[in-house]
Amino acid sequence: MSFMMCRVCLVFIIVLISNGFSAFGQVGFSYPIFKGKDADLMKAKWETSAFIGFPVPIYLRKDNSDSKFFVCLVPTLHISSVSFSNNLVVKRENDFTSFSVDSDKSHQYKKGFFNENSLMISTSFCLPVELWFRSPAKPTMVFGGGFYMEYLLGGRFVNNYKNSDGKQSIISKFKSNDDFYGFNRFQYGISLRLMMGMVSMYGVYSLAPLFKENQGVDVQKAGIGINVNILEGRGMVF
Repeated sequence: MSFMMCRVCLVFIIVLISNGFSAFGQVGFSYPIFKGKDADLMKAKWETSAFIGFPVPIYLRKDNSDSKFFVCLVPTLHISSVSFSNNLVVKRENDFTSFSVDSDKSHQYKKGFFNENSLMISTSFCLPVELWFRSPAKPTMVFGGGFYMEYLLGGRFVNNYKNSDGKQSIISKFKSNDDFYGFNRFQYGISLRLMMGMVSMYGVYSLAPLFKENQGVDVQKAGIGINVNILEGRGMVF
């Protein structure tokens, strides 16, 4: 299923490019916030992201050169890596997902804020639908908000440590489990963003649980972050 979705996304991107749509690439850093019964266990330190998107503006006036307000659809391929504060061990047994802190004393983890001991890496297709306001005084400044939909294509949990055998990297791919580790693959929520030239700040709040009901994990995800454009085509929507 995930392979098929990847092919669909690739075809979608090629079609958009061939039809002359603007494209952008962004990299960013954010602070993810988990809410719910297991939020303390899954507390995150940071999240890095990469985005490839194709903004599609829908102007509310025929003369779009003077439009202050417009609706924008932004089909986006999103790759993210969440670093957890705890050194987590993830298990999937009997249709039940569990997170626990690694208690094996033979496992030596790096210390420091920027270590990558316990990661959740994911790839998803996201579609924000937002109302944007462009400042007449500063055309490169845009403020917007709306809602988004997101579908999880794939990913993996990664656990990095050292033991007597040297460096170890334990990888658990989502697709290795028939139930995708119990993830609720379709997410939706609200979003806000402020764009100033090549820099944008944003906030998102998911209205859907990250995992399906009765799968062992009870969390929802929100976050605030900042992105920087590294690729921008045809002046974006401005």
